[in-house]
Amino acid sequence: MKSTVVLLTTFSREWHALERARRSELEAQHLHPLVAKYAGRLAIRFLNSLGFDSRYSHMAIIETEELKDYYFFIEELRDSLLLAEGYLVINRIIVGYEDGYPQFDEETAGAAT
Repeated sequence: MKSTVVLLTTFSREWHALERARRSELEAQHLHPLVAKYAGRLAIRFLNSLGFDSRYSHMAIIETEELKDYYFFIEELRDSLLLAEGYLVINRIIVGYEDGYPQFDEETAGAAT
């Protein structure tokens, strides 16, 4: 069963104060290798959202068959310079389980009391 996780995030003022080239360099050093490491297990999309909701500047949509893979990715992200230095803050995490109720119905059919 596929799970989808939406991370609603904010990049700090310190991050935005960096030159764009430096931000790109930090992403290349600390984010891209991590995303590549999990590429076979996680489908990750990054979106800008600041122009639509001032509470969050960015979001990541992550799809996975195994929540363990997502969790391990987050643990490594927490250890990265982006989170450790406070450049990136995860404000909210929303998790959805795809087709959960049909699976429930299928697996519990005949077990009704």
